[in-house]
Amino acid sequence: MNPSPKEKIINHCIYCGKNDQLSDEHATPHGLGGKWILRKASCEECRKITSRFEARILKGVLYKYRSYKKFPSRSKYDSLKSSETYRVRDRSGNISEREIDMQSIGIHLFMPEFAEPRFLVPNPKIEGIEIRGIHYTRSINQTASLSGVDAVKINQDFPTSDFIRLLAKMALCHTLLRYEEGDLKIFIRPLIRDEVARVEDWIYVGSPTKPNISKTESGIRLFSTGKWVWCEIKPLRDSPAVYKVIVGKLKFRALLKAILNGEVRLRESR
Repeated sequence: MNPSPKEKIINHCIYCGKNDQLSDEHATPHGLGGKWILRKASCEECRKITSRFEARILKGVLYKYRSYKKFPSRSKYDSLKSSETYRVRDRSGNISEREIDMQSIGIHLFMPEFAEPRFLVPNPKIEGIEIRGIHYTRSINQTASLSGVDAVKINQDFPTSDFIRLLAKMALCHTLLRYEEGDLKIFIRPLIRDEVARVEDWIYVGSPTKPNISKTESGIRLFSTGKWVWCEIKPLRDSPAVYKVIVGKLKFRALLKAILNGEVRLRESR
């Protein structure tokens, strides 16, 4: 198993191909603890596109998780609010609003779960995207009690489209750390740039697969199954949710080289 380099100079935009006004790109966002970098890999226009959807995820639905994990921030880090107002049901069945200490609530996320891509499933019955959910929860203070409370309602507005684009971006970056761009036919660029693309063809949730072909950052694993190159991502490293992103396929010469090096698996175990 060959390690991916932790840093690589690209000298063109990996999203659109431009070669001016280039900036560095973290393979995993800095706000999720990412340290591996593609140098000179994003033009000004694409940097603004990726920064917008990253910010909506990292400063939105994943903000409390990042605070809980003490991940870095480019600005001074705000601590968790000490309390928030929730709708609660007491043991008599009465519904009311109540200010509750955040230490009692902890972190709760309902992560989207996507069905397998249609080309992995013979004669799929479902058209479009099937979305289910994976519940992630962590108590900050497990000894804290909610006196007299039987249930707490927690609302979550999950920006699924932005999350899909973030997964695609992470998968592409880690793939390009390992492979030369000329060795690949890449499918997922339109997802990242929010152009026309079939999300249901390239991203799904599955069981972890072993072994991977390349050591990468924590929470990321890279694979090649036949001609397909795909990436497994655990955006919440202690969550059971494993997102599989099919990045593209190896061109013939690169595929032959990978076979000779023992880096290609015959089939994926789902």
